[in-house]
Amino acid sequence: MNDIKQSLNSTDDSLLIGGVNLHSRLFVGTGKFSSHEIVPQVLEASGSQVVTMALRRVD
Repeated sequence: MNDIKQSLNSTDDSLLIGGVNLHSRLFVGTGKFSSHEIVPQVLEASGSQVVTMALRRVD
């Protein structure tokens, strides 16, 4: 909880999660891309530092 308070009182607008200082608050999900090959290009263009991934179970 102290980490969150420190990030709110900070002069920069970074986000601290689990000791990792993030400068971008944009979270990008990979589930809707037509191809996994374009994900790195999207991340670079967006400036996002966080990527979420969906895993599918195949029976």
